[in-house]
Amino acid sequence: MCGRFVNSKAPEELAEIFAAERLVLATRLGPDYNIAPTKQVYAVLERPGDPAERQLRVLNWGLVPSWAKDVSNAAKLTNARIETAAEKPSFSRAFAARRAIVPADGYFEWRRQDGGVKQPYYLHRPDDQPLALAALYELWRNPAHENGHPQAWWWSATILTTESTGALRDIHDRTPMLVRPDAWDAWLSPGQEKPAGALREMLIPSTEELVARPVSTAVNSVRNNGPHLLEPMVEAAPPLF
Repeated sequence: MCGRFVNSKAPEELAEIFAAERLVLATRLGPDYNIAPTKQVYAVLERPGDPAERQLRVLNWGLVPSWAKDVSNAAKLTNARIETAAEKPSFSRAFAARRAIVPADGYFEWRRQDGGVKQPYYLHRPDDQPLALAALYELWRNPAHENGHPQAWWWSATILTTESTGALRDIHDRTPMLVRPDAWDAWLSPGQEKPAGALREMLIPSTEELVARPVSTAVNSVRNNGPHLLEPMVEAAPPLF
């Protein structure tokens, strides 16, 4: 699964990396080293048009389907299983036409140690380049506001996950999926509908290119934030890979 992640990069830098043509920022997010469900996050997506426009937007982490009565269940839909996303009512429409990339420096997972204590690990690329987390997004019409109001539409996202492979299975049985660099354009394209199998082939489990290191349990509290959360805790537990 993906329950906490990190993004320290400015929107302009992310727009350059992911070739976003326009920044659509109702608010500007600062570096966040402990992003938790229901927080706002940056996402790269393409809006339909002639031609389509690639944007960097601020979305709420926790998907709210267009048919939902309200946003109260958003925290339950922060992750979507790739195995069922194409068919599950909460995600199927977004999987077909509203796909996105959520940039992340890395993310955290917890491994249960002897005695039941959970040791957090920070997973990231060896070169610390950003991860292109595979995501879906949705728009929910907020009936509390009139058309044209800045908050008339609620933009939200969920991160796709799959079964863990390799050494990460010792930490958690689920892992976020990444969009292959050569598939960014096809994944983000809102145009002609693509078969679910073809879309899945654009993704890879994050464990195929990451390293993990144990970090302080300070990350357990969402109140804690800052780059110190990424510092290695060598004495806490051995690196897994």
